[in-house]
Amino acid sequence: MATAGTKRDSILSGALALFAERGFDATTVPMIAASAGVGAGTIYRYFENKEVLGNSLFQEYVGIFTETLQHEFPYEETVRNQFHHIFQSMIRFTTKEVHALYFIKTHSNAHFLDDASHECFHGLLDILKTFFDSGKEKKKSRRFLRLL
Repeated sequence: MATAGTKRDSILSGALALFAERGFDATTVPMIAASAGVGAGTIYRYFENKEVLGNSLFQEYVGIFTETLQHEFPYEETVRNQFHHIFQSMIRFTTKEVHALYFIKTHSNAHFLDDASHECFHGLLDILKTFFDSGKEKKKSRRFLRLL
């Protein structure tokens, strides 16, 4: 018999694959239950409804992606090294979490997302925006120094 953590994890894993493949709206709770190997009623023990499940999933994987990008980020290194870090982090994330990046991309503006999910996603975007803004600024600095 599966443990509580295992059932929850199975539900999240099944929902992630289905949401990435079919989309949130085309995925039903019975489909998720079948994919997770649990009864439909079991899903409601862990998640109030499909929207809560979708938000939990979105926040969890955006959080994992954010942590992956931030882990050992080379703040003091060149823009090139920072870019390589971001690129390699994306590869690590998508290799480990096959459906997650696609799910995040296709559901980042979804109707079911709550304020916490939007805040979580904006935190991820801020990391990338900071990188690009820093790169622009460093490039401007180099041009300025060449003029001197």
